[in-house]
Amino acid sequence: MRTNELYGDFPMINLKPNHSGSFLTFDRQEDLTVFPEQLNAEEQTSFVGIEERYVSIENKEIVYSIKLSRPFSETAVGVSTFIFGYRQDRPFKDMPKLHIKFGSIEHQVLDQDKILPLESIKVERNLKEIIIRVPLDLLGNPQYILTSANTYLGNVPLDWISWRTLKISD
Repeated sequence: MRTNELYGDFPMINLKPNHSGSFLTFDRQEDLTVFPEQLNAEEQTSFVGIEERYVSIENKEIVYSIKLSRPFSETAVGVSTFIFGYRQDRPFKDMPKLHIKFGSIEHQVLDQDKILPLESIKVERNLKEIIIRVPLDLLGNPQYILTSANTYLGNVPLDWISWRTLKISD
């Protein structure tokens, strides 16, 4: 096992374009009532967790919804999501690997270390929800998608959701 390899025993999730999507997390509200023990008082006050992730494919876009345990716009908490494309006919290292970072007001889109224009994706934000629409061609028209999300305060991770593998079916 190498440090740059992902392992897990989650089942692969099949996504069909323009069909109902899939929850990547279950309701975690009970889990979020107990703070991670390593957080100090300030970090616990700022705690924003990820309650739910939902993903679907609509009109050649992956639609990715993140529901949070509380509004994060009033805190210094950030939210990140990772969306990596994969195709069997291209080396994984050559495929786009998006990291989308959300602050209280703005967001940033990166493909590895390269900053992409904000208009390369569509974002809708509510008090406790972020909906991201990413064109599949921006991800290299993948057959599979690897995805995860987290919340953080400065350099301190507050909540991290497991990596999941999505298979895009016809």
